[in-house]
Amino acid sequence: MAMVAGMSTKLFGRTVLAAGCLGAGIIAITAQVAPSPTAPASTLPAPPTPPAREIQPADAVTQPFRPAVRVPRVLPVNPNPAGTLTNLLFDQEVKEIKAAPDQFDLDFTFAVTNVSAEPVVVSAVRTSCGCTTANLPPMPWTLAAGDHGSFGIKMDLRGKTGSITKSVMIATDKGNKTIYVRGILPDPSTMTEDQRQRNLALARADRQAVFKGECASCHAAPSAGKSGGELYTAACSICHDSTHRNEMVPDLNIAREVRDFEYWKRWIAHGKEGTLMPAFAQEAGGPLNDAQVVSLAHWLTRRYPNPQSFPGNQPELNPRRLPVNQ
Repeated sequence: MAMVAGMSTKLFGRTVLAAGCLGAGIIAITAQVAPSPTAPASTLPAPPTPPAREIQPADAVTQPFRPAVRVPRVLPVNPNPAGTLTNLLFDQEVKEIKAAPDQFDLDFTFAVTNVSAEPVVVSAVRTSCGCTTANLPPMPWTLAAGDHGSFGIKMDLRGKTGSITKSVMIATDKGNKTIYVRGILPDPSTMTEDQRQRNLALARADRQAVFKGECASCHAAPSAGKSGGELYTAACSICHDSTHRNEMVPDLNIAREVRDFEYWKRWIAHGKEGTLMPAFAQEAGGPLNDAQVVSLAHWLTRRYPNPQSFPGNQPELNPRRLPVNQ
């Protein structure tokens, strides 16, 4: 046989390496290779190509996590200067004393309790008139939670008549509170109780009756030629400051609503139906001309400030009392 060297033959899928040697006639099968199966063609769509990764600039580096630092909010000393104080409970908010004929000083005592769970600091006390003074512990006065305390208010009655009411504002770091003291002086009037009840019945039936008949001598005639505070004393104090002030006649020292010039002018000129308040304007059957109505409204606006403006917006610790003839 002829020698075949370095040859490979592929037969029936088999690779055969034939090697020969003279006289040997040896054929060596060196390897078998399995045929590769043909993969079926895929019918699924090709997966989408992922977007190219955006290259961040060098300075756009994610910063490490740092927890937020909470900065405490500092509240003002008095967060609610004009608000209602609920932390302190007073034994009474209005105290009244009837003075004896020869009594010129009235002493009131208020008890107070801190009903809150935190201390309350009383920083100042303001009265509506120099004739009224407060006697308190040294300022600032701190009342711990649950603590009790007391303080005094003195009213000077010299030169006064009728019913006198004064306000006392307590300023604290939790808000303000206004309390009232009232002194009632003996009535020098000689009117009997029967006469008073008869006149009251007439006024209930006709509020303008006070300017008619015998009533006019007290309610209309004294107002002639007067203005401002002098007019108030002549025409208004006989009812509003009287010791026998009827329950339907309001105490002007205690404000129940906002009272400005227009408020006073409207009440003076037209009064109010269904009450004892008559209409004082001449056009409504009263004794006052337009100039008198305006002067009295201006005086009352200054004399009886609004609850919103007093005492929180008062620049003075003890506001000056207006003279009666201003």
